[in-house]
Amino acid sequence: MSTHKSSAIWKGNLAKGKGTMNVGEGAWQGNFSAKSRFEGSKDGTSPEELIAAAHAGCFSMAFSHALSESGHEPKVWKQKQKPPSKKEQTVSVSQKFILPQKGKFPE
Repeated sequence: MSTHKSSAIWKGNLAKGKGTMNVGEGAWQGNFSAKSRFEGSKDGTSPEELIAAAHAGCFSMAFSHALSESGHEPKVWKQKQKPPSKKEQTVSVSQKFILPQKGKFPE
């Protein structure tokens, strides 16, 4: 498996600071802040949203492969993943992700 790198830069204190996350050495870059993470502001993302996207991508690839190996190759597999609600967040955030799925198969 190839090695991929991601990074984050944060400037300022928690309440007024802001940051930038870089995924895949330039494949995606986005802003984040305390407001986008804790208050749902649409001016950025959150680390939890990126974890959810990574889980969704990984699960979609693996599940599509399993379906194909069993003779049911999907045309499209749509994976949504919701980070845990703010009330559910703990140190072990990844244990509470929800995986709704939708697929289309050839007729």
